[in-house]
Amino acid sequence: MLAHGFARNSNWILVDSASSDERKSVTFILRGDAITRPMWPHPFELRYQVIVSETFHASLSVTNTGRSNMDFTAVLHSYSDVLGIAQASLEGLAGCRYLDKVEANKRKVQSETLLRIAVEVDRTYLDAQGACTINDDGRSRQIRVVKEGSCSTVVWNPWYERARQLVDFPDEGYQYMLCAEIANAASDFIELVPGASHTLAVSIEAISRHPP
Repeated sequence: MLAHGFARNSNWILVDSASSDERKSVTFILRGDAITRPMWPHPFELRYQVIVSETFHASLSVTNTGRSNMDFTAVLHSYSDVLGIAQASLEGLAGCRYLDKVEANKRKVQSETLLRIAVEVDRTYLDAQGACTINDDGRSRQIRVVKEGSCSTVVWNPWYERARQLVDFPDEGYQYMLCAEIANAASDFIELVPGASHTLAVSIEAISRHPP
């Protein structure tokens, strides 16, 4: 299985799009077929919708179209742009347990109220149902990440050594990004009975700290 699953590298079908001055949206569908079956043996339908307005909204709905139970994990990857990682921090995860992938999934608890990135970070936070806020102090703004259908959060920044190993990531890109991704990961996997659906959704809003 690919490290991030098969869905992101599959051919989705555009089924709807709409545009106005205030709002734009697109909807894609991916269904199980002969191409996906060797990677995922269950019949399924994925519906992915993106809505862009003052707030960015994305949702992934998973439906079990087969005759037996199906369990899965999923992540909506969001790479938030920051002016400089040294001037950024993440709040909303204080006191949460997490799996530290950098240290072979060692279980830890975050003690800091504000998480600041100064080394490689690859964590899956457990029992993390609340919203997160990225403080982009270099731009005097906050990036608010609100989730639905998720009890886990992935936080990632590859830092300089790992960034240079990734062929599809700029060598210096780690300085200008921070991922706070909503997920159904680790123990937060989803089990669907035949005909059932689950929706994983995120809303992202940039809020200026400048006075009006």
